[in-house]
Parts: sequence; C-alpha cells; structure tokens
Amino acid sequence: MSKEFDVAIIGAGPGGSTAAIKLAEGGKRVALIDKASFPRDKVCGDGLTPDVANQLMKFFPEVYEDFKAKVKFNSKASSIYLSGIEELSFNLSPESESKVNAMARYEFDDILFKHAISKNEVEAFENSPLKSITGSAENWVVEAGDETLYAKYIIGADGANGKTARILTGEGKDMKNYAVAVRCYFEGIEGVSEEKGLEFFMPDYMDSGYFWIFPLGNGKANVGWGLRAELAQKQKVNLRDSLFEIIEKTPEIKARFKEAKALEDPIGFGLPLGGKNLRKIAGPGFLLIGDAAYLIDPVSGEGIGNAIRSARFAAEAILEAKIGDDFQGYKRRIQRKIYPELVFSKYVQKSLENRFIFLRFWKPVLQNPRFKRLLTEDYSLKKLKRKMLNPFYLIGLLIFK
Repeated sequence: MSKEFDVAIIGAGPGGSTAAIKLAEGGKRVALIDKASFPRDKVCGDGLTPDVANQLMKFFPEVYEDFKAKVKFNSKASSIYLSGIEELSFNLSPESESKVNAMARYEFDDILFKHAISKNEVEAFENSPLKSITGSAENWVVEAGDETLYAKYIIGADGANGKTARILTGEGKDMKNYAVAVRCYFEGIEGVSEEKGLEFFMPDYMDSGYFWIFPLGNGKANVGWGLRAELAQKQKVNLRDSLFEIIEKTPEIKARFKEAKALEDPIGFGLPLGGKNLRKIAGPGFLLIGDAAYLIDPVSGEGIGNAIRSARFAAEAILEAKIGDDFQGYKRRIQRKIYPELVFSKYVQKSLENRFIFLRFWKPVLQNPRFKRLLTEDYSLKKLKRKMLNPFYLIGLLIFK
C-alpha cells in the first residue's frame, strides 16, 4: 500500500483517534501511529465528566452508542469530602440525560481506536514508536517503528512526554505547569455506590491535590492521588508510599478499605496542565492536541474532554486548510473556546493551596446552595466555569444563599 497520506497522527489515544474519525469523514487519508498495540493500558484516573459523553453523543453518535453499551459505572453524582464539614454531594438534575461515568482507559481508548480504524481512509501503525519527523509542511517524512511515511500535515497527539512537540516546536516538558499522580486498582472497597458517584477527598493535612475513589463497576475502583509536580519535588513526596499512608491516616477512608485488596502496585503518571501561557501548539503544517498541547484542567486533572474537543478543532482546521496554512486560526480557537476556563482553573488551583483562602472562601462557596444548584443544572461544568469567571458572581456566592 502507498505510504503517502494527507495527515499523519502521532498517538492513537482519545484525541488522536477522534481526529482520525473526523478527518476520515472529511475524505482525508490518515496514518494513525502509536507506539503501543491496542488495547493497551493508559495510566489515568479513569473518571469521565459528562462533557466527554455529551461530545460523543453530539458529534460521534456511533461511538457514543458503543461507549454507552460498555460503560459499567455511571452516576448522576459526585461527592467531595473536606475535613471539618459534612460530605458534599453534587447531583445532576434527574431530567438531564448526562451522567458522570468511569471506565478504564484500557476499554475507553480501544472503543475510539476501533471506530477510527474501521474507516477505509485510516491506516493504523501499531507498535510503531516515533523516531523522527523531517521535512516541512506538505512534505513531512515520518519515521515510526519500521515504517517511513509521508504526509502533508502532522497532528501531535502523543501527550506531554511524546516526541512530536519537542521535534516540531523545540519546547520540552514544563514542570511549572505539571502535576504528578499515582493510580492503583482496588476491589472490595466498602460504600462505593451510584449515590456517591466519583469521590474526592481533601483532608486538612493534604496541602494540595486530592485523593480519589472512582468506581469502575463489578466491585472494582480506580484509587489514587496527585498534586503539582513542583510541590511534590519541594516536599520530597513519594507518591506510591503516601497513597497507602493517606488510606491509613484518614479515618473516613481507612474504614472503607478494611476488606479492600490492591490489584496492582501503584503506577505513577504525569499531567501537563493548562492555564498559564499557551504553548506553541501550531505552525506551518502541524497542530498539537490534548495533552501534547497542555490542555488538562489544573483543578480536576481532567483532560479527555479537551483532548476530544481540540481534536475536533484540529481536524476541522485541516479540512479547511489552504497551502501554506500556519494554523494560527486553530490556536485562536483554542484560546477562545478552551483557555479561559483553564486560566480560571489555574487561579483556583493556586488559591486552594492557600489554607486561609481555602477556609475563608472555597469552603463557603462549596457549601452555598446556589453553587450546588448550578452544578445540578449543568451537564459539563462549562457553564459553571463561565459564570465563575465573573467576579461579581463569586462575591454573590459569599453573600447570598
């Protein structure tokens, strides 16, 4: 077969596979390249916000139906535990079709990948780690695994640790906008339920970050915790050891792990966070999406929604591209549609690390009935973030119930 393509996508996770589907639907011939063979594990929290399901439902209905049939845990709730106040439960409106889901990335990514490679226009290259990208727009040469491929455009979807961004932009990992976390699968945790949904714990002794329990169905759960990389380094935190220390020293957590069994050793992973300065994410003949573009929310650590969204934007930019396009329109779209929320979340992240601000501001806000009502109305948290960008709305939460 010909090794000439319209687009070479490096990385076949949610962003890469989404871009491949949309480009194929637009008639473009796509090389979908990944260093692994699917299905494969991707270390993550495995929590999926309603935004993910709603994007699939709206833009990729066939993928959504497959996802809906296979997801084993869905709920209309999330629960937050803060020391000194009662459990805070946030329940989506019963009228809403949206749900908070959890699914192992091993399964979720494979659903998207299979839909991508089912397209005649998409050719997959698995077990093909990227070696080099040379050439220029309209004439890229990609060396991956044992293959030499040729493409007009490149989409970098291989995450913050991938080579694509380094090769095409010269920018390395930004540790000031980076978080580290560990994941460990457990079974037999007491009290996991659809009523509690995805659970977040922020005990007083935890200066930053949060501990989570995300149910996966069939008695299993994704358990982990994370914090900003700078703080982890400064405090000399061993995340793997401290995961079990948190379980032992937090009464409301320890009681629920009496009969629990760890199914693996904790596995670490990194999260490239957005919200400070938008990196170079586009240039003549190339675009970066998802984690490769540092689009993870600094507060929630959620990145799949923005990976899918940026993949859609990138595919649309290529479908509309003219020769010599430097894709600055794509960058402006990211700045307009995604970055305001990430900037807001960055400020929230910083303020949560300040105990005075946390106690005086965030606890009252989280307990405010108006805030909770807005959460129940929203299907993706995007509406909430837009409202909270307004300082008068924030002040109102402190004054009015």
